[in-house]
Amino acid sequence: MAQGSWLMAQSSSFIIRPMNLYLSPDLGLNSAAFAAAWNSLPECRAAGLAQATPQPASKSLESSLNEVAFALATGLATNALWDLIKLAIAAALQRQQRPARETEIELIERPDGTKITIVRVRE
Repeated sequence: MAQGSWLMAQSSSFIIRPMNLYLSPDLGLNSAAFAAAWNSLPECRAAGLAQATPQPASKSLESSLNEVAFALATGLATNALWDLIKLAIAAALQRQQRPARETEIELIERPDGTKITIVRVRE
């Protein structure tokens, strides 16, 4: 987890939880492009703010993954979050004038209880 990389949510009425999202290189998006697209969409920004993390993914993950850190409002359903992630990916690709990609999102639960979310192109 990146030290000092969390942005505070704009509303104090929500409890905020950190989350890290990892983008597979096959998406063709870096974490800065994704974070910019997420933060530009009102429906995504309402759920929390995203920030690109400058460091490579954790040693226990593929080093080629691009990490995005979030400060998200708790209580957001997983399916709703995943829909927002897909919306932000589509917006980021559109900004780069690239075609939309069908994605899959994988949630990995580690033995220590932490959760990792990875986004890949669906094959």
